[in-house]
Amino acid sequence: MDERDDSKPDEIVDHGQFQITKRGGQFVIDGKSCSKCGHHFAMAPRECRKCGASLVDATFGPRGEVWSYTIVYMKAARRTTPYTLAYIDLLEGPRIIAHVRGESVRPNVGQMAELVGLTDSGDPLVVCV
Repeated sequence: MDERDDSKPDEIVDHGQFQITKRGGQFVIDGKSCSKCGHHFAMAPRECRKCGASLVDATFGPRGEVWSYTIVYMKAARRTTPYTLAYIDLLEGPRIIAHVRGESVRPNVGQMAELVGLTDSGDPLVVCV
């Protein structure tokens, strides 16, 4: 019987702003939570921005709700236009910005989205479900 240890990452990607890990076949964000007030951070500061307490390791995702989105038509380095960016409130806490899979996708605010990987440019990629 093949037992899988889902606590060990399959793949780790340092996005520059936060770390995305593929664990147990799903992409998640490795961030921090405040040890005192419980506030969540995808991009971890040195201490909690709300109360100043220390932070502990936390994992967020892969699912969340679309908070807002925009379709980008202006050309940007290494990105083919148009593309959709969305703010995603991960169910476990922090809000991230991610590319939405598909050309000119118009997600609904409140719609569920799932982190499914990275774009060719290395940005977080979600699909609306």
